[in-house]
Amino acid sequence: YLQIKAIMADYIKNGVYEAVKFIFQDKHGRFLIEKRSRKKTTLQGKWVIPAGHIDTNDFVHANYQLHALNRECMEELNIVPKFTKYIGTRLIQVLNRRYRVFYYLIKGFDISKIGRFSNESARLKWVYPADIDLLELDIDKWAISRCIKNSQVIAITGTPGTGKSTLAKNLSETGNFGILSLSDAIIQRSEERRVGKE
Repeated sequence: YLQIKAIMADYIKNGVYEAVKFIFQDKHGRFLIEKRSRKKTTLQGKWVIPAGHIDTNDFVHANYQLHALNRECMEELNIVPKFTKYIGTRLIQVLNRRYRVFYYLIKGFDISKIGRFSNESARLKWVYPADIDLLELDIDKWAISRCIKNSQVIAITGTPGTGKSTLAKNLSETGNFGILSLSDAIIQRSEERRVGKE
């Protein structure tokens, strides 16, 4: 504990603070962004990915970034993420402070619980990947691009009547995954080829 506190003090001494950014993605592939309140001291009125500071209590945990992520999601949204994936880390200068920002993709949450951030934002908005230019920080655009580039597909195959549809439905509900059946995929691909020929 004393060693962790010493490291934390070194970060503050050198003017480097730490924060986590949470990239919520729903089953439609949309991302949650927020417009910062004009009452905030930094980034007032800007569209950004929601974030939270890492505080002294987080540093006593082995994976203090993930602990801070879960704490902030609970404090701000009353949500404990079911699935998280580390996206990357970036440094940013905000006014006279340097921040080391840890980005996490979050899936598996009750979308109905996501409302207005208490003092953080003036507005929350779900956007599709094509609309990420609304974001006003280049590092936020970078993080969303990483999520899109590294998106994963789960293929479920098997004998008819063995519960594939039930499994897909459960994944969709618990992990905010989208479902695309084989027949839908064939229709979608045919439409893409037709449009490409026109």
